[in-house]
Amino acid sequence: MSGTKARYVLVAFRFLGLIDDDGSPKPDLAQLVEVRTRAQTLKRVIEHSYSGLLSKMDLAKASPSELDAGLRIYNVTGTTHRKAKGFLIRAAQRSGMQVSGHLMKRTRMAGTRSTRRRQVGSEPQTDSQDNGWTPPASRQVFSRTVRLPQAAGTLTLSGSFDPFGLRGQERELFYRLADLLDEFEKQEGAQQRKTARGGV
Repeated sequence: MSGTKARYVLVAFRFLGLIDDDGSPKPDLAQLVEVRTRAQTLKRVIEHSYSGLLSKMDLAKASPSELDAGLRIYNVTGTTHRKAKGFLIRAAQRSGMQVSGHLMKRTRMAGTRSTRRRQVGSEPQTDSQDNGWTPPASRQVFSRTVRLPQAAGTLTLSGSFDPFGLRGQERELFYRLADLLDEFEKQEGAQQRKTARGGV
């Protein structure tokens, strides 16, 4: 997955309240990793993140068209809308929330059609109006590149892992490296602006 898509995942994590604006993990992210607290935490995350939608409808009784209309408050369209809808339905079900049989049936049908398209070699749908929201996937490839002006090159940090599987020292290592890259880019940008103004 490209660096752009990796940023989409981080946007999704922020939307769900799993990381803060600086990219640091919040307690809910760790609790989602733990099996014994996963369902309860996921339910709380959904109820908080989708409070605007859930205050207007009951997923146990909602129809597909009602859910489509409700999701419009999050400004998602096209493929992003479809993915967001599928993620919400599956996440709600796995958290123990009651989900309408009509929604579950439509989700299963969509999944079957998607699998069939991949089997016959069809290209996945894209949406030029995607606003950067994409539901978290189990395994992601992250890539981050920074410029090294003095060395006339670049430095790339990449990894392939399940972000929900990060824990302990591994989680600390990942976010420490990400923070170091952010700090380096900020300092380098400040130095370039200072140089452009004629500073030392």
